[in-house]
Amino acid sequence: MFGEKLKSIRIEKGVSLRNLADKLGVSAPYLSDVERGQRKPLSGEHIDKIADVLGLTPEERQSLFDAAAETRGDAVASDVILYAGEVKNVSAALRKARELNLGDEEWLQIIEEMEKKKRK
Repeated sequence: MFGEKLKSIRIEKGVSLRNLADKLGVSAPYLSDVERGQRKPLSGEHIDKIADVLGLTPEERQSLFDAAAETRGDAVASDVILYAGEVKNVSAALRKARELNLGDEEWLQIIEEMEKKKRK
């Protein structure tokens, strides 16, 4: 999952394993183990560095965070947890959504509304 996605993106961007490992401050064998799924996904800090080094789009960055969470068996990606900790009303909004039993369709509508407001 995470390792396969990381390797695929790294190769697509034309960056060698050793080069990426050096920029992340980890050993090439360690990064190779991560890519082969023999070690846990890298930390959120490392994923942010990967995004910078590889010039990832916001969507690619998010997909790496999601893949890391999925591989670890986490319910929520670490970048989302960090954001929720920084903005106090995120927890209140999520609790309200749970109380109202919002599903995927409602969340997609909320996301669309946020995008519309951002464009204005």
